[in-house]
Amino acid sequence: MKSFIQFSLNGSPVGLLEEESKSLLWLLRTEQELTDINYGCDDRAGENCIVLIEGEPMQASHTTLKQVAGKYVLTTRLAAH
Repeated sequence: MKSFIQFSLNGSPVGLLEEESKSLLWLLRTEQELTDINYGCDDRAGENCIVLIEGEPMQASHTTLKQVAGKYVLTTRLAAH
């Protein structure tokens, strides 16, 4: 079932109607075209898809859209500046 999900991404508001169970990585790469976030941490040990959610490092591939609802997400694009 789709839900309306809102959160902040690199300082900009994001709002979308989507499946809550989709991964944050999917959204970042396909909908937001943030290709600096990479696939590659399927073993939960990689760092290719690390983002900061409310200041805590998390793997975007193992984080659902439901988990970021109402939160601030920072990608490596901004974290590196």
